[in-house]
Amino acid sequence: MVQGHWAAQNGSRNLGSDGRANRTRTDTYGRHAVANDETGTSNPEGLLEQRESLHTRLIELERALAGAGPGRIDDWSADVAAAMTRVADAFAEHVHFTEDADGLFADVMRRSPGLAAAVETLRIDHQRIDDCLRENLVTLAAGVSGDHAAWVDRVRASAGALMGQLTYHRQQGADLTYAAFWDDEGGSG
Repeated sequence: MVQGHWAAQNGSRNLGSDGRANRTRTDTYGRHAVANDETGTSNPEGLLEQRESLHTRLIELERALAGAGPGRIDDWSADVAAAMTRVADAFAEHVHFTEDADGLFADVMRRSPGLAAAVETLRIDHQRIDDCLRENLVTLAAGVSGDHAAWVDRVRASAGALMGQLTYHRQQGADLTYAAFWDDEGGSG
């Protein structure tokens, strides 16, 4: 329901398919967000903030993992643990934002009940990702076991798999929100 790039950048109003006033905006990546002024739903700023926060934390984790590990194991593991904790915090905020009674998933279900299976898949992903985050944090808290280089490799492999899960989850979430809020064909049944 976006009427054009210029209108979106300037926060103009237009009418949604329900005849109510909508606000549109474009984030720094050129993505459009729509919020219905009458219902107060679809907090586009909150949605974009969630995506940006988690993305930023993933970059920080990747940077920590890429640092030299063997030979500076204490500093490396502390850096990775701190970055992993920030990812866990951002992810907890994301789960809160999406799963609360008045959160994103509730809004998606009000607008597009045909997307129930996609919402449920993302809810299940939340638990899987949370379990993986906890496992990684426990491993880091336990410290080095065995050969330093092998331990660093195991931590990197596990954290890399976690980052892959989070990236895929973010992509699926973007597809869901597009289908629910912007795609006239998507999920309305």
